[in-house]
Amino acid sequence: MKNIKPFLFYLIIFLSLAFTGYSQSLFFNHLSVNDGLSQPTVHSIYQDEFGRMWIGTRNGLNMFDGKKVEVFQYSQGDTTDLQGSNIREVTGNQNGYIYILNNSSLLSYDFHKQHFNVLKKRGI
Repeated sequence: MKNIKPFLFYLIIFLSLAFTGYSQSLFFNHLSVNDGLSQPTVHSIYQDEFGRMWIGTRNGLNMFDGKKVEVFQYSQGDTTDLQGSNIREVTGNQNGYIYILNNSSLLSYDFHKQHFNVLKKRGI
């Protein structure tokens, strides 16, 4: 009987954590251009600390919040925006920053300021 009490304790803790995580999960089958995705060719996907999915495509960076897709695309001459649309990699640091690699530069995106910052340009 002594051995079963610790087992039950850990089982209850495990199940409560499992169901807590389950209720906060983001589920979807697929996203397409019809759902707002900027382009069907996806190079990279990253889920941030808020559960949003960041999707790098050949035609911009897409952010899916579980309801809608927001598209970030290159705007020529705008130094606070993406510096190219062909997004090769997307990752983050779980502290409010997303890092984006495209064909011309490495950028960061600050959630709080909603601003892109060029970290390194290709060839420099």
